[in-house]
Amino acid sequence: MIVGDIFGKLMCFTSAVCLSMSGCHSNHTHPAEVMEVLKSAGRNRNQLSQVLNHYSKDPSDSLKYQAACFLISGMKERYSSYLLNDVPPIVRKAYVAMDSAVRSNYFNPYWGDTDTKIDSVHLIYSDSIATSLSTGSVYNSGIQYGNHLDPLTIESKWLIDHIENSFYVWNTSKLANGLDFDEFKELILPYRYRNEALDLTSSKYRELYWDIIQADSSIDLESIVNKLNTYSTKMSCIEKTGPHIGNFAFYDLMHFNTLGCDRHSEWMCRVLNACGVPAALDFTPSWKNRNRGHFWVSVRDKTGNYHPFTPMWQPLHDSIYFSETSKVFRLTYTKQSNPATLNKDGEEIPSAFSNPRILDVTELYHKVTNLTIPVNQTGNRRELGYLSIFSPDGWKPIGWGKYVNKNSALFFEKVPVSTIYASGLQVDGQITPNTHPFYVQEDGQIVYIVPDSTKRIDIHVKRKFHEKGHLIEMMEKMIGTKVLASTTIDFSDFDTLHILTRQDLSAMSTKSIPMKLKKAYRYIRLIPEGENELNLTGLKIFAKSSQDFESKSIKYKPLTNDNRYDELQNDNPDTFTTLKVLEIDLMLPMLIDAIEITPRNSNNGIVPGDTYELLYFDKHWISAGITLASTNSLTFKNIPANTLYWLRNLDRGREEQAFLYNGERQIFINEDNYINNSWVPFGECMKELY
Repeated sequence: MIVGDIFGKLMCFTSAVCLSMSGCHSNHTHPAEVMEVLKSAGRNRNQLSQVLNHYSKDPSDSLKYQAACFLISGMKERYSSYLLNDVPPIVRKAYVAMDSAVRSNYFNPYWGDTDTKIDSVHLIYSDSIATSLSTGSVYNSGIQYGNHLDPLTIESKWLIDHIENSFYVWNTSKLANGLDFDEFKELILPYRYRNEALDLTSSKYRELYWDIIQADSSIDLESIVNKLNTYSTKMSCIEKTGPHIGNFAFYDLMHFNTLGCDRHSEWMCRVLNACGVPAALDFTPSWKNRNRGHFWVSVRDKTGNYHPFTPMWQPLHDSIYFSETSKVFRLTYTKQSNPATLNKDGEEIPSAFSNPRILDVTELYHKVTNLTIPVNQTGNRRELGYLSIFSPDGWKPIGWGKYVNKNSALFFEKVPVSTIYASGLQVDGQITPNTHPFYVQEDGQIVYIVPDSTKRIDIHVKRKFHEKGHLIEMMEKMIGTKVLASTTIDFSDFDTLHILTRQDLSAMSTKSIPMKLKKAYRYIRLIPEGENELNLTGLKIFAKSSQDFESKSIKYKPLTNDNRYDELQNDNPDTFTTLKVLEIDLMLPMLIDAIEITPRNSNNGIVPGDTYELLYFDKHWISAGITLASTNSLTFKNIPANTLYWLRNLDRGREEQAFLYNGERQIFINEDNYINNSWVPFGECMKELY
């Protein structure tokens, strides 16, 4: 126990000690916001009152009484989305076995992420739970779905344990003992983060994971995160493609692979806080360059700096990953100034901002500026407007602003620079823009993107969504792959037919490589350089036998019994396979005319045979035409210049991103663009245009 820290914290609150010992609590009076919650607690009021009375008796518990008041006053409108009466024995048994295997193989001592015999234990319990599911014994396990309000359900014993544990780790953890009381209340004390079920006590969480986290030692945050990521990854023994076992609160860990980043982050925050690691749950309503949001954990070091990571897979210090977020918010225990609390007149607000406990922390992730955007209010007066970014589902709200200057402008705070936005109002569940789209330059200046109807251009398009870095990296690792052919299965007499070049692969679409060989071959082998791998969506061989007049696509089989080769011949652009070496049998000696190769891609290029529509923005999206693709590119003629464009595949796919056009190529917005075999930051692309 760190006596000096305890003494200092108590001395900071001497006046609070005097107040709490004045006798008012023994008369059952507490702060007004606490009394309001007690009145709403019904038959559970006695449970909450027991907690308050427990900490009202001893002057040394003054700070704990304040903590109890803080938690109880914040219970209003908080709830669990389900209650868990019991956990099936097979799930408990699987946890014990997996936990033992993970600890013995990874933390005795800590080995890091290595392959071990744990996979066999993993398989046993995955199968066992799957078998139980077939009889309904796991899924139907006494889960009560519905909104179970905290004031009506939380018991005194559970809450007292939570407060005691929070104070214990505050004073023993080297990462937490420097927090002041207000910081402690938000970074250690919260017992929930969203609407997760409450089950194990906080002291039980600490008992289970204190030895892994070791917050009382000199272990660094990076090691703590790496350990917990390894642990949670290995503990998930139900695969994503396997059965869904329902919701099991703490035991959700057993099927993390079936759950999302929000549940991973809730669970991880609970463990970290219970073990004395200051942590918060952060989220973005949407990435700048793709149509979905994300939750993650942000841990605080002893200097007060925060370090974000995504549970299960991401280490600390991945700044490039988080640079792609739009605005970022933190879920807090206390209410904040946001649309849910600012909305006094019953205005419709976006669902992303319906939680009154979100705090804007965008400045921790981006260079930001404040903006005043002139707008004209029409119809009913509003208090709030919304900063939005493009999404295929409509402009997506990622921040809010207040009307200023006699309702003639919207003021937005903490806006990330080098990004294109639109301002708008929430109407019938959608954002209706009330400005032209605008680009926020690095220096905070605004450039409006206004279509030029007097200037018409032809637009040549090759993609509906930007290139992806990890796919480009995979493609580049296939450059130099040798295409070998042989008449013998052991390739003892092979010939090198071709070596893959950047030109063969860089379009990230199907490319036919002519051969026109005079010699017949039966066996084909593709070997990448060094330790590189092949990542392919398709491979077709066009050839003819001695009896054929014309070449055709040949159905081949792998030299080994490997069903991964099926992905190469299924004509499905959304599937792929990864191989160290590819070896196929054409079944007969054949004269090869061409090899058609499709590198792994996201199927966001132009697919021949699919139907596409181009739209441009002029106060709203306007169609510029619909056409059927016959090649890997399209041309739309006589389109207004200098605006945003949006290419849609009307037949398939979900990923679409707006773009600008520089006269030669598409410039996808809010994203680094892959141009001439290198990545160009979006800000640099915009400097060429404006």
